[in-house]
Amino acid sequence: MPALVSSNPHIRDGSSPLSKLVIDALRVYGEYHPSTIDSDLALMMLGLGNTVLDDYRTHPYWTSLADAPVLHDYTQIDDARPVHDRVMTQGLLAYYCVQQGSQKMGLHVPRYQSLLNRTLWHDLSGSGPISLSALDEGPSRSHRTDPITGKRLD
Repeated sequence: MPALVSSNPHIRDGSSPLSKLVIDALRVYGEYHPSTIDSDLALMMLGLGNTVLDDYRTHPYWTSLADAPVLHDYTQIDDARPVHDRVMTQGLLAYYCVQQGSQKMGLHVPRYQSLLNRTLWHDLSGSGPISLSALDEGPSRSHRTDPITGKRLD
């Protein structure tokens, strides 16, 4: 997450407020000037932000994190939550495209899902190599059968 520095006064405790992320998402969407956000759009984006938080809370990589913070829903447009700004912005953009029925959703929804998975995987396991282990004793001959006769291969 971004560091708290004086050149980024909107960032509090490592996360930006939802209002800043909404402006970023609308800027990328590109249909109109982001400073023209009215209260109805802000309220809708508040709901979409809570949907992104639901994606975090139910993601298997997030629930596997031993030190995952509790994520409370946004209640105000200026609230900040301990989630990655890039993921929240991309999630807002993806859900906004879906809500608008835009053809842009074909681009932004897969990008959001990929970014969410990659970011939470990195949070869970770091940047080391991926290692897999067989949980069923591996390809032991005692577990295999002949496809023709159905007999166990011992």
